[in-house]
Amino acid sequence: MFCIRFKREKEEQIFELVNRIGKIISDHGFMPRRMKKSELKRMLGLYFGASMYGDEITDFDGEKYLEEAENV
Repeated sequence: MFCIRFKREKEEQIFELVNRIGKIISDHGFMPRRMKKSELKRMLGLYFGASMYGDEITDFDGEKYLEEAENV
């Protein structure tokens, strides 16, 4: 897995850079694929041990508890 962080690039620059990086990776015999948000969250949860079984991780910590409190 490759992870790329952008700090000061504009949105159109990011798109061009990601495409260029994908081309470089494929030129070296790999098949790059962009992960969907749910796939990325699952992989990070497994990596950091937050979700041993690949359960869905919320976007914000404590989000499900707020939803439960609002439904009471």
